[in-house]
Amino acid sequence: MKIMELVNKNIKPKDIVTIDAVKNALAVDMALGCSTNTILHLPAIANEAGV
Repeated sequence: MKIMELVNKNIKPKDIVTIDAVKNALAVDMALGCSTNTILHLPAIANEAGV
């Protein structure tokens, strides 16, 4: 399982959520029709990751 590999390598969500990852997530959401949940949750995720 991939999650166990991440745990064993001590990779945290903050290591994955970068400004580029947030921009990419927003672009994907826009391409899929702009979910209102994204507008609520993506800024919160970015804030928690320190982006």
